[in-house]
Amino acid sequence: SIAENDNEIILTKGSGVIVDGTRLSEVIPAENETSWMTGDLVFNNSPLNNVFADFERHFDRKITVRKKIDAQAFTGRFKDARFRNGLETVCLSAGLTCIFKADSSVVIK
Repeated sequence: SIAENDNEIILTKGSGVIVDGTRLSEVIPAENETSWMTGDLVFNNSPLNNVFADFERHFDRKITVRKKIDAQAFTGRFKDARFRNGLETVCLSAGLTCIFKADSSVVIK
């Protein structure tokens, strides 16, 4: 366990903790923090804006979202992620449509 003042967080195998300055913030799955080394994309109740931003960075593609998605989140893991399949999976789960353009960009509605 990790303790700070009256705040104690118990870690289990495979978990980690976020320390915000000197304050313990939250317990996270350790795989979220190490996924960059394996090339996996891991999301745990992540806002869709962050998910799409991660897809943009990971695959070096432009994604334009044309629908309000502020309140939506996604949880999932993509091992050996493929851009199109992964993005279609996220969109399908959120009730969104992906339009793949000839210039390799994507519009999400």
